[in-house]
Amino acid sequence: MHEALTCNVCDRSFTTRRQLADHQQKKRHFGCSACDSLFPSLMALEHHKEEFQHWSDSSYCSHSDSDDSDLDTCHEDKHRLL
Repeated sequence: MHEALTCNVCDRSFTTRRQLADHQQKKRHFGCSACDSLFPSLMALEHHKEEFQHWSDSSYCSHSDSDDSDLDTCHEDKHRLL
């Protein structure tokens, strides 16, 4: 019996490595621009952003948009804590 191969983004299982590779090349996975997480649908990405309040809430951190590198570091640190 073959071990099932699973997509690390959408958890879909495949019986061959070729099927998995084809799926990963064709499937549109939606990425979070704040933390680089990937999701199998736009709905899942939106749920993730709402759940973690990704940077849309001004009280989330005090960095302005002009502090790009500081802002990214702050958000990465806060995301790890959630």
